[in-house]
Amino acid sequence: MNNTTTLFKLQHPEDLISRLFILEYVRELGVEKIKEKLTEGETKFWLYSFEGDNSETQYDFNWEYLLFVIPLPNLSKITERYLEDIESIEAKRQERYAAFREAKMQEELSKPADINLYDIAKADMDSQSKKLN
Repeated sequence: MNNTTTLFKLQHPEDLISRLFILEYVRELGVEKIKEKLTEGETKFWLYSFEGDNSETQYDFNWEYLLFVIPLPNLSKITERYLEDIESIEAKRQERYAAFREAKMQEELSKPADINLYDIAKADMDSQSKKLN
């Protein structure tokens, strides 16, 4: 049994969620942006190379390493190099989230009200009985 798989399964769920959020930023930054600031040793672990069109060397992420093997503190430390880019990504996301929330709110406000007369009458009777007691 692979030891890294066992360690992955024993990680706290908060650590797993943190890892996924970091990897989402990594994916959005893209291989070329990430490759710029990796050391030669980090590149060997983070990326794999392959021959693309026109016999050109291309790179892609080694997702297995990033998801299961690299310790979370190391992953966090390396992605700190891209903090400005990540903040830019997050600012764009916040704009989209705000627009989405606003659209959902407008959708809810435009729905007809679901009024149950029985519930209103019962609440009124309960209120009246409390006043009498």
